[in-house]
Amino acid sequence: MNIQETRPALASVGCVSANAVRRDPVHTLSRIARGVCGLMVVLANLALPVFAQTPARPDADRGKDLVQRFCTGCHLMLGARGPVTIGVPTLAAIANEPNQTGARIAQSLLNPHPPMPNVNLGRDEINDIVMYLNALRTDQTKPLIEVAPDAPKYPKPS
Repeated sequence: MNIQETRPALASVGCVSANAVRRDPVHTLSRIARGVCGLMVVLANLALPVFAQTPARPDADRGKDLVQRFCTGCHLMLGARGPVTIGVPTLAAIANEPNQTGARIAQSLLNPHPPMPNVNLGRDEINDIVMYLNALRTDQTKPLIEVAPDAPKYPKPS
C-alpha cells in the first residue's frame, strides 16, 4: 500500500484531506521561512517596550544643546558674552556650587521658582544637562554631580 492509497482512508477519519498532495521542498521551505520571519516580527514587537524603557546614557553634548535652547536666556554659558541678568548665577557657578547634586538640579528644573520658566524636561534630558554641568566644574578631582535617577521619565503635563 503506497501513500496515495492511504489518503482516502485517512481522510475518512479526519486526518488528512482527500485532495492533499505532496508539496515540493521549495514550497515547504518558503512556508517555513515566512513562519520564522513572522515569529521574529512578533518577538521584536514584544521586546520593543523593554528597550524603550531603558534610559539613555547621559550625554554632555546633548546637555549643552538643551542648555543653549532653554537656559541661556538667563544663565550665562562659559565663555559667552552678553547681558547678564542680575542675581542669576552662571552655569559654571551652578556646576561649582559646594555639595551640588543631580537631585537638586532636577528639583530646580522640575519645580522652577519664578521667574524661571517651566521647560518640561524628562529624566533623560535632565541627566544630559547634569553631565554638561559636570564638564563645567573647575575642580575635576571632586566627585561628579550624580545624575538624578528619581526624576520622572517624561515631563509632567502642562
